[in-house]
Amino acid sequence: NKEITKVMLYGSYSYDTAHYGPIIQLKITVMAFVIILALFTSFENKKIKLISRVGKNTLTIYLIHGFILRLIKKYHLLDCGELINIFLSVVITVIILLILSNEHICKIFSYITSGRWIEKTRGNI
Repeated sequence: NKEITKVMLYGSYSYDTAHYGPIIQLKITVMAFVIILALFTSFENKKIKLISRVGKNTLTIYLIHGFILRLIKKYHLLDCGELINIFLSVVITVIILLILSNEHICKIFSYITSGRWIEKTRGNI
């Protein structure tokens, strides 16, 4: 008797925690499969520069975007009317994708997470 809520799609909560049964889980899985299948068939032989760049740098985007979302929540940037929030969400999403998929940002992130900077500082000590 429960509906699928937007919180379910965040991926932060388990289905068990939210007390969603197997039918709801199946619905979400089928929806995700259909969306992925539609995307694969839509872009089958096409190379779109932005999509390729975002796909190549998915890990960086995934790991950093949460911090940006926390800042947006902290400063109440999406406390406007519903239509304005939808528009702002789309604009902010595009901006986050453009910034975090940038090759320079990805190189910096890769440098930090690889630990190479630690090796360089050890050599200077």
